[in-house]
Amino acid sequence: MLKDVLTAIFSYIGTTTDYFVVLLLLFGKYSTKQDTKLVVLGAYLGNGLLVLTSIIIALVLQQVPEEWLLGLLGIIPIIIGVKGYFSKEDEGEEIEEKLKIIKPDAILWNVLVITFSACGADNMALYIPYFTMLNLQILPTDHFSPVYYYLDGCDCGSI
Repeated sequence: MLKDVLTAIFSYIGTTTDYFVVLLLLFGKYSTKQDTKLVVLGAYLGNGLLVLTSIIIALVLQQVPEEWLLGLLGIIPIIIGVKGYFSKEDEGEEIEEKLKIIKPDAILWNVLVITFSACGADNMALYIPYFTMLNLQILPTDHFSPVYYYLDGCDCGSI
């Protein structure tokens, strides 16, 4: 149990350092109580979508023969890294541009999209191999999910 909790904590910390900056920008732009609630809800939903997508991909990968699995899982972070290296896009500028065009009535949706698009690659590169190695039938009772969502709430300042 302690191993699962520590794995959840360190995997969360490892994937949210960039997301913390995104949250700072979002909370700086939306400081009213109502807007802050929408940002927190959008952050939870965006992270939940990342986890759900990773679980679905992990379920598909569990059907792949075991001798191919390591090679397939190893190539995912390599592809993401090479794409990021050759990309001329700056995540910070992209997020700032998205923040400028957010309509006040679409804060929740836009925070969800920003969370998924800006933080998706590195999170999924870590979560997919982790979930692939788990018995996904016990995932809802696994220690990863509660710890992860508690830390997400701490990140948003809602806890």
